[in-house]
Amino acid sequence: MRGLFCSRDRRRSPARAGVRATPGRASVAAPPGRRRGRGGGDDGSVSSPTPAPRPGRAGPGAPAEPPPGTCAAGPGVERPPQPPPRRPRPRQTARDMVISLAVIGAFLVPVLLLVPRPSQLEQPPVDVAGTAAGARERVDWPVPVPQVPDGWRPNAARLEQPGPDDVDTWSVGWVTPSDDYAGIRVASGATGRWLTATTRSGELEGTQDVDGEPWDVYSRSPQRRSDVPFRALVREEGGVTTAVVGTAEVPELLELAAAAQDPSASDPPA
Repeated sequence: MRGLFCSRDRRRSPARAGVRATPGRASVAAPPGRRRGRGGGDDGSVSSPTPAPRPGRAGPGAPAEPPPGTCAAGPGVERPPQPPPRRPRPRQTARDMVISLAVIGAFLVPVLLLVPRPSQLEQPPVDVAGTAAGARERVDWPVPVPQVPDGWRPNAARLEQPGPDDVDTWSVGWVTPSDDYAGIRVASGATGRWLTATTRSGELEGTQDVDGEPWDVYSRSPQRRSDVPFRALVREEGGVTTAVVGTAEVPELLELAAAAQDPSASDPPA
C-alpha cells in the first residue's frame, strides 16, 4: 500500500551531499589522490569563499520545500481518494416522513375531538316578540307574529330596511319538525321586483284556499338534483303583502299561512 512520508526537516544534510557546512564558507571535497594546499587549491591558488545559501531560498531549478508541519508526497506516492458524502437512502427518507406524520397526527387528533362541531353548537334563542315590538315602532303597517305549533324553532327575525327593491320588509324564519325551512315576509307597497325576489322567480301555479281566504301559489322547480323545491303562498290585503315561503312541505306552509292571517298575530302583546 502506498502512503505519504513526512519528515520534520526535508533539507538534505550537507554531509550527504558531499559538502561540508562551514559558516560563511563552502568547501568542495577534494578528489581522491590530491591534497589541498593550506588556504588554496592544489595548484597553489587561493579559493575564494562561497556564500552559503540563505535559509528559505532555493537555488534555480530546485524543488520547492513544503511549509513546516505539512507532509509532501514522495516519488510515486498518490493521495488516497476521499469517499463521497453519504446520501440518505430513499427508505430512510420515507420512514422519517411516516414517523413525522404519525407524531403530528397523534397531537392533532385529540385537539380535533375536543373542538365542537358546528352542528353541536347551540344557537342563541331568537326573541321574535321583542324584535317585532321594535319593528312596530319603525313602520306604520301591521307586523305579525304568528303562533306556530310546538316544535317549530325560530332561527331569524329582523326588519330589513331596505329590503328587496328598497322595500322595507318584516321577516321571520323557523325550522319545522321535518327539519325544513318556513318563513313569512311582510311588506307595504310591494313591487313586482319584490315579489320576484321573495318567490325566487317562482311561477304562479294557481290559488289555494286557507280558512276561506285565497292565496296565490308560486313554485320554483329545482335547477339541480341537489336542490329542493321552493314554494310561496302570497296574499295582498289593504296594501300589505304577506308571503309564506320556504322549502317545507305544503301542509306546513298552509299551517303557517293560517297563523299569519289570524288578526291576533298582528296585535301587540298586552
